[in-house]
Amino acid sequence: MGDRKRERDYYRNRDDNGNRDGNWDRNGNGYRNGNGYRNPGRGLIKGFFLLCIGCVLIAVGLSFGGHFVNQNWMQWTGSGFNFNWDDNGARGANDDNVIRDVELHEGTFPAALKRIDIHLKAASLIIKTGAVAGYRATDFEKGTLQVKLEGDSFRVEETDWRRSFNFGKNYTKPQLEITLPEDTRLDECSISVGAGAVSIDGISAGRFGIDSGAGSIKGNSLGADKAVLKTGAGSLEFTACIFDDTDIETGAGRVVFSGSMKKKANISTGAGSVELTLEGTEDDYRVEYSRGLGSVRIGRSSYNGVGNGTAGNSKADRLIKLSTGIGSVNISFEN
Repeated sequence: MGDRKRERDYYRNRDDNGNRDGNWDRNGNGYRNGNGYRNPGRGLIKGFFLLCIGCVLIAVGLSFGGHFVNQNWMQWTGSGFNFNWDDNGARGANDDNVIRDVELHEGTFPAALKRIDIHLKAASLIIKTGAVAGYRATDFEKGTLQVKLEGDSFRVEETDWRRSFNFGKNYTKPQLEITLPEDTRLDECSISVGAGAVSIDGISAGRFGIDSGAGSIKGNSLGADKAVLKTGAGSLEFTACIFDDTDIETGAGRVVFSGSMKKKANISTGAGSVELTLEGTEDDYRVEYSRGLGSVRIGRSSYNGVGNGTAGNSKADRLIKLSTGIGSVNISFEN
């Protein structure tokens, strides 16, 4: 019995010539390499893999409306690191009981308004139609919002977002609300959000752009000659929209679209999902697709695995180009 054990120990961790490339721990702790460590590379790979999973889960949580708890621990300011804790944040004070200096921004729009440019970090945005054209920004801390109305252009930028993430029950969240007259036609509407929620209803523009990090974007009855919709790990939902030229791009997020893409569309996804419900029939569209390990479903046909191909009517005027990594694209038609 002892001879068999010694024979197993002899052949364990040897190369083809019978030489050891490291040392076997005689105390029973397993094999160690020449430096006396037990496969450190494997542990680093596992740690990196778990870190990636954590980042994905955080992004998914943010996309469903989650917020970070009290960000007093973030000591970065515009001029460098700040190690002075405020509001007793390091002592676990209840943020709901802290009185904050907030500002109210409001005003009316000129009849000739043609351009809207919005840059928000964590605040929410509502764009709607109404009788009185104007804007109202509430619960932004003093000095954290820049508003500029000049000529036919309206620009808003949120400059500090550290206080915008909070789970407190009574903590008010900053919000920007924009009201436009019905049948307003803008030359350009550009919206960039980090992790805030956006709701847009009933506007039309020559160029319409949405760029979302991990926020939730919902649009209804929108029209544009050119529409660019991008999200990293957030969600985009557009219903009853009419776009001529459309670009949709998602990393690990989700895009849902229903309506009309009248001319051409470029759609790409890394690990996310894209669901389109288009007016007309499959014969109204020419579809060109490129797949990685993802899946593509067009009408009643499904395509899986690596490959390229075409679907629909090769002579149709409407063109859709699809590109997937490990994500999925599903296109269905109303008729």
